[in-house]
Amino acid sequence: MDYLYWVLRTPQYRQYCRSHSTGTTNLGLPREDWLAFGVPDPTPARWLVVNALNALDDKIEVNRRTSETLETMARALFKSWFVDFDPVRVKAEGRKPTGMDAETAKLFPAEFVKSDLGPIPKGWTCDSLGSWVTALSGGTPSKADGLLWGGELPWISPKVMTALHADEAEAFVTARAIDKGTRLAPVGSTLVMVRGMGLHQEVRVSQTRREVTFNQDVKALVPKGIEPSLLLFALLDAQDELLTKVESSGHGTGKLPTEILLGHRLVMPPAEVQMRLGAYFDAINDRIASAREENRTLTAVRDLLLPRLLSGEVKVRGAEPLAEAVA
Repeated sequence: MDYLYWVLRTPQYRQYCRSHSTGTTNLGLPREDWLAFGVPDPTPARWLVVNALNALDDKIEVNRRTSETLETMARALFKSWFVDFDPVRVKAEGRKPTGMDAETAKLFPAEFVKSDLGPIPKGWTCDSLGSWVTALSGGTPSKADGLLWGGELPWISPKVMTALHADEAEAFVTARAIDKGTRLAPVGSTLVMVRGMGLHQEVRVSQTRREVTFNQDVKALVPKGIEPSLLLFALLDAQDELLTKVESSGHGTGKLPTEILLGHRLVMPPAEVQMRLGAYFDAINDRIASAREENRTLTAVRDLLLPRLLSGEVKVRGAEPLAEAVA
């Protein structure tokens, strides 16, 4: 079954389906054409390719699950420390915080003070998001100007903001496009979806791990006075609340007004404490980024290997090390 599974994922098979499909809107492949596709015999060399492909897919899945687990842990940790203030509550009760070393525990005060958001840790600041960031608006460069498109700068839209990091794009622009229809978001910015049909279902949030440009449905929040990783997880924690404030504009399109977004309140410790606590989130963030980068490499290797399953170009001597390397 593994052999047939990978055969059906090869580009040769997909091209065969496209060339034999019928219909205009809803394409279909007649049963006789589907059965007529020539499947080569599963030779020992081809089985080595299948084993390598299985190993690659398994590693990709492990990385994906690891990233999900790490993100869940980071979200929970942020909520505990910066929203529920659990270490402060514990210390205020005369107990020692659990799950952290003594040096980290010292970073949290042992009492609360009043604020317009309710009790907050003593020495911490409660302020609007707009006080912690510089907000940038994006846009779309003219499609008629070929000098603006096809460069190396990712052009981010909400469509590709499906993960913690905005590190993949379907379109790229040149440096000429900056300030000619779009803007540049520096590394460490947090991108927030502020317009779109899907905004009624979720407020997408992603962090930039490299310089990117972005369209008009996205707001880039550049941190000032707040650690980039803390800004990211603060916005992730705020997703549900922000979703309740989404408005409807023409044709059912969702809109998150800038004043609403920037009016969201955050509670943050002093800069030195932010830096030290933020290091925990930086480490998790970096590990997730590494796993995603590795998955891109593994996916590229898999995609290069797939066509050779049918062509038989991979020899046993060449496929064996690859299978062992990803096992």
